[in-house]
Amino acid sequence: MRSKSLFWVVFLISILGIVFFSGCSKDSLTAPDAAVAPTIEKGVSSESIQWVQWKPEAVTELARRPMWGYDRERIRREVGGVVGGFMTFNNMVEIPAYAFPEWFRDITVSIVWNNDEENIGAAVDFLPSQKFDKNVRVTLSYAYLAFDGDPEDLCVYWLDEESNTWIEVANPEVNLEAKTISVYVNHFTRYGWGLDPEP
Repeated sequence: MRSKSLFWVVFLISILGIVFFSGCSKDSLTAPDAAVAPTIEKGVSSESIQWVQWKPEAVTELARRPMWGYDRERIRREVGGVVGGFMTFNNMVEIPAYAFPEWFRDITVSIVWNNDEENIGAAVDFLPSQKFDKNVRVTLSYAYLAFDGDPEDLCVYWLDEESNTWIEVANPEVNLEAKTISVYVNHFTRYGWGLDPEP
């Protein structure tokens, strides 16, 4: 009889301990006045973006010189590095040290210029598609775009490959002297330029 009582005491203490240490609160499911989690921004179709095109001279140069518009580097984890630049019309990525767990990664920057079937304008692929442990700085040059307006009216979009939609990158840094727009992102994909729908 005594062992049954001891069993129930240990059992009840165990249950109380589990409830106490699991962090339950009176509003553990949902409180009526609890803050609503922010919604994830949804992308838009490529047809709904007013894409900016490459200058005809840039397209001619890319067609004439097959190696232009492409750069590939092996980046070491503990050093980081830059891929892109002159050969990619000043489109590049700066990767900080320890942005990925492997010893090295092969990174590619490639101009997308023959993309009529995709219904997009000027774009740059940063490959391979991947996520980083730290933000990387993607710099896109608008000097080779068929665009002569206010650079503040340019938007940078990234391709969400899962939904095949485009999402505008927040907080771009415009460098008027270098004619570039830089954004900090934690992933690689295709990036393109569109015009701000509400200038």
